[in-house]
Amino acid sequence: MIGGYGMASTADDLAKYLRFVLRGGVLEDGETVHVNRDLIEDALSPQMFYPNPYGGFTVVDGYSMRPAAPFTSHTYAYGLASWHRYYRGFQLVQHTGSHFSDTLMTYHPDLKIGIYAGLNGPYERVSWAVETIVHEYILDILLDLPNYLNQTTVCSFPAPWGEPVDIPTFTAILEDVASTLPLEEYTSVFGRAAFGCMHMTLNRTDDDTEVLQFSMSEARMFAYPKEGQAHEFWLKGVDDMYHLWYTGPYSIRFTESNGLINELIYQGLEFERMPDDSERLCSFYLTGQQDAD
Repeated sequence: MIGGYGMASTADDLAKYLRFVLRGGVLEDGETVHVNRDLIEDALSPQMFYPNPYGGFTVVDGYSMRPAAPFTSHTYAYGLASWHRYYRGFQLVQHTGSHFSDTLMTYHPDLKIGIYAGLNGPYERVSWAVETIVHEYILDILLDLPNYLNQTTVCSFPAPWGEPVDIPTFTAILEDVASTLPLEEYTSVFGRAAFGCMHMTLNRTDDDTEVLQFSMSEARMFAYPKEGQAHEFWLKGVDDMYHLWYTGPYSIRFTESNGLINELIYQGLEFERMPDDSERLCSFYLTGQQDAD
């Protein structure tokens, strides 16, 4: 849907995709080479070593770095939108939809095993661990290994081996907070090299209330001013992003100089305000190429 940020597909299509990758870029007929095998190998190879699991997730750190459960699980590297892990000595490559979705794809290239799972709810700090242990359970079944999960432990993990983890609580977004500047002052196109552009426009909700809209590729979210925070907005998902309805980690802020907005900051990344020919610049920022004219 939007590159490494998320996936939106069906289980059937993702199963076909898993098989396609595990075949090294060969189509279902077993003969037609659709993607160069070297590119597939690059996609499944570690690109940089990572000393700790992404984000410092308590659940993951607690059982991967100093195993207390009857198994080993360790994240050691990051690749092209994929994490590289060892589970019981088996090498796994995993792609998550952890920014905007709640899916997990696991590859075991050596054994030609692929696993896909999705959650029917918002992605939270513990979601990656939930999906991961389910994938590990499936791998145990496929390889005829002893199962450490059962009907009790799968619902209490990491207990009884580790301390229970608190589920995050969220507060509904206030939608009637006034912005520091008129909403139209925040409308523009903001770009960053290698990331492309974000579009800030005006839209109207179902009850005909004017609202600022954040768009990046196919992702769309309404932006509501934060109470007491100048130039900061919560993001609330709409359409395919509708499940991001709560006050969570999804927010943006703008920098202002002499009453003019000049920068958008999202997930710690700075996107500069683009001039009038922004669409051509967006293409250049994303691909590094521009039309000859």
